[in-house]
Amino acid sequence: MMTDKLRAAAKAALETLDCGGRNYSRAAHILRAALAEPEQEPVGKFSKFSDGVWKEVTASSPGIFLYIAPPRREWVGLTDDEVNLIYAEPQTHVGQYAKAIEAKLREKNT
Repeated sequence: MMTDKLRAAAKAALETLDCGGRNYSRAAHILRAALAEPEQEPVGKFSKFSDGVWKEVTASSPGIFLYIAPPRREWVGLTDDEVNLIYAEPQTHVGQYAKAIEAKLREKNT
């Protein structure tokens, strides 16, 4: 979920990219796409009470907002250093490198 402050910062960055005089079209395209996505609205707010039961509460009460779908997370890839560390470990088969890379990506993205 994009906060109002983050949305404002993205808009300011987009304006800067548009006026920069360099070819920032890919960055500008990514920002436009992110800003075009509608912000997800919560369907309710819930709090866990002392009896262990989750109950809906008012917006001003402490609690957790509930959404229809979880907010999308941006994919996090491996840095060159992380790839080099995996490559430096002795592996006997290409499949072992693939498994090591898969495990590291899963760790970073879940």
